[in-house]
This record gives sequence, C-alpha cells and structure tokens, in this order.
Amino acid sequence: MAEIVALLSAGCHPETGRLRPAAGDAAALALGLALCASGHRLIGLHAGPADDALRVYAGFAAFDLVRLDLPAEADALPAILPWLAERHPALVLAGARAEQGAGTGLLPYALAQAMGAACIPEVAGVEELAERVTLVQALPGGRRRRLAAPAPAVLVAAARAAPPSGWAYARALRARTVPVTVQEPAATPAWRSEPARPLARPVRRIRGGAAARMAAATSFTAGKGQLLVQPPPDEAARVILAYLEAEGLLRS
Repeated sequence: MAEIVALLSAGCHPETGRLRPAAGDAAALALGLALCASGHRLIGLHAGPADDALRVYAGFAAFDLVRLDLPAEADALPAILPWLAERHPALVLAGARAEQGAGTGLLPYALAQAMGAACIPEVAGVEELAERVTLVQALPGGRRRRLAAPAPAVLVAAARAAPPSGWAYARALRARTVPVTVQEPAATPAWRSEPARPLARPVRRIRGGAAARMAAATSFTAGKGQLLVQPPPDEAARVILAYLEAEGLLRS
C-alpha cells in the first residue's frame, strides 16, 4: 500500500494563545486518516524544535510521528525535501497555512514544484488512492467537483474541511516521536513587513433594461431617502410608491 505524509505544525488558540492542533493541518490529517482504512500508511511530519505539537495530534489516532529537528525560525522547505525524496510518498497533505510564524501558505506549492507533482487546493475529501488519486474539491458557494491527479501529489485541505474526531488524552500522553537530525540551512530567508494595500474592486456598470432599474431600486446611498420608524401602513405605502415613481419603476 502507499505511504501518505501529513505536514503538521503547532497551532495557537487565537484567544488564549495555548497550544492546539492547527485547524488546517488537522483537516489535512483527517484526509489521511480516512485513507488508512484502505490499508495505506500515514506518517505525521513536523519540522521544528522539540515541543508538544505532535503529541497533541496523536490524540486523534495512532500513526507514526516524525520530527525534523530545526530551530523555530528556520525554513522548513530545505529540510522537508530531502526527507520526502527518501520516502517517495504517494500523497503529501497540508493545511492552507500555519497559525504561527510567517504563515504564508506557500509551503505546499513550493514542495509540489520541487517534487514535480500536482498541487490541488481546497480538497474536501479523498475517495481513492492508487496510481492516481481521486478527490473531491470544494468550490465557492458550497459546490463540489470530483478530480483525478497522478500520484505523487500535494493536497491542500479545504479551510472548512471537517477535522478528525475521537480525540483521546491518554493516547496523546503515550505518543512518542522519532527525531531526525537535519542540516540547518546556511541562510534563513529575510522577511520584509509592509502595510497591506487595499485591492481595487472592479465594478461593472449595467446600462438600461430591467437589470439597471433593479440595481437602482436595491442600491443605497448615504444621505438620501427617508428613515421611518414604525410608520402607519398608509404612510409607509405612500412613501414606497413615491420612491418607485421617482425611480421610474412604476408607470403613472
């Protein structure tokens, strides 16, 4: 059977700051756990310093845990690539972005480019894994579509994908990780911070026809119109009719 690697990172609760499984990585782990029922082997991979990040994930299920010993600020990509080259996994699962550190979300795409593999985002479920992987991708508006890609492939879990269930505190306490010593990269990437710039929103103007009249009737401009608080029915009807006539939506 195939080998599956789930990239795991330490999560941080937004309110308390306490350690927790990262939501995106937990969703990626759930994709791998679903495939374990078919006999595939799952490995959780964490690149970073020694902490309890992996032990928290072990509470979901029993699977192999590997930690690449790296400083907290080191770039994980140069360490993960040689390890994956030795294992040749059929699938690499990842969350959309980390909850600590830079959290740019570029890691799975950089891995896929270096591996020469396909990278598929917004994966809501994996149906079958053989020479090709058949999956379900989440689309805007709650839509879904089925895709197939050759293995190996890098899958990015959808932001709203369901996390794994069945967390056990005792199983997390008994978890043991396999540390792997890796060569630290010679130079760490230099990040530059700058204020975000708002993006321009293109507006398409509709001229004439029923669509333009409906847009005019449903649009709101500050400083125009009347504000009526619990008006009598007759007065409310009079104001509505006057507005519709002024906008040309009623024929006199």
